[in-house]
Amino acid sequence: LCRLVQDFMFLIFRLVKSSFLACKPYVWAVLLFIVLISLGSCFQVSAVSTYRYDGSVDGLRRYLLDTKDARVSIGLARDVYIAEPLEFAGNSLEIRGEGARIIDLSGQGGLRLNKVQSLDLSDLEFVASPSRALDCIDQDCSGIFVSGRPGSDLKVALKNVSVIGAGGHGIHVRADDSNVFLRSRDSSIRSVGWSLSDRDGIRVDQTGSGSIQWHDKNSSFVGNGGDGVELDEAGAGGVKVHLSGSVFEANGAYFFGRSGEEGFADVSEKTGFDLDDGFDIDEEGDGDVRAVLKRVRVLSNFDEGIDFDELNSGLLSVEIKDSTVLSWFDESISLSGGGEAADHCLLVNVVSGPVDSLPDGCRRLS
Repeated sequence: LCRLVQDFMFLIFRLVKSSFLACKPYVWAVLLFIVLISLGSCFQVSAVSTYRYDGSVDGLRRYLLDTKDARVSIGLARDVYIAEPLEFAGNSLEIRGEGARIIDLSGQGGLRLNKVQSLDLSDLEFVASPSRALDCIDQDCSGIFVSGRPGSDLKVALKNVSVIGAGGHGIHVRADDSNVFLRSRDSSIRSVGWSLSDRDGIRVDQTGSGSIQWHDKNSSFVGNGGDGVELDEAGAGGVKVHLSGSVFEANGAYFFGRSGEEGFADVSEKTGFDLDDGFDIDEEGDGDVRAVLKRVRVLSNFDEGIDFDELNSGLLSVEIKDSTVLSWFDESISLSGGGEAADHCLLVNVVSGPVDSLPDGCRRLS
């Protein structure tokens, strides 16, 4: 639309230049009116609908389902107790928790967004009932579930957000043909994913032509049954990550926690399942894996600490700086590229081990 407006304005200026002296005043007025209307349609901003939670869960639920506004902003400031997930039927949602909690009494999950373009959460805590969360074995049960709208970018932003105790993934982001842009800061995902195997702190599934980008600063992923974070890109796009000050600790022990006195290797052999990692990336299509990690701590995860796999012919580019990556169960750092050697692998002032699996050509500097 904006391109058409630009072309139309160019035509008008051509007319002005060629017939400046011939135009009558009413002609100028008509042309100016058309230009203003065109500019208004080009630069209009979607209205934001605001809602203040007043303690009525039913009212909040109806508002989320019934609102037709493209963008919705909700302020809480008091705890919300729910017996089933809150569902959102709009396009973009912002929740300003202001220190409040959304408490999942049933273990079915906290928030569900289907086919949206953005979710922005701040100063908010999701808490699931521990006993009920473990009973959730026949549905997603994620603390927060977000799916993208095909053909549109999906943006998820977390600032000072905690997700605690969800039986499924802490946060599950799913997109088919959408680019996923995830930004997190000062957030915490802990003690989730204990109802079933392979339920992670944060899980992003991108199955189509889009890519995944994740930027994090000072967030932590601790004590989750599956991976602390898992990014799966199975289409033509790639994965790009930039982390600073992130912590991944004691994740991936779902089967180990159910093994009794057996060792984790025995459990893996008997069940056919591997234990999970601190931070896992799987890229299967034609895209690249590009990761920069600074001042991260990856400690005592029950399989690899960092496990990045480029499963096709794409580029593997990894830089880890001023970080500690230690695992006593499997490799601390496992990097697997599409070729025999990584295109770029650099570890600067990194304490890791006792065992690492690094590609040929990976450089270590102190």
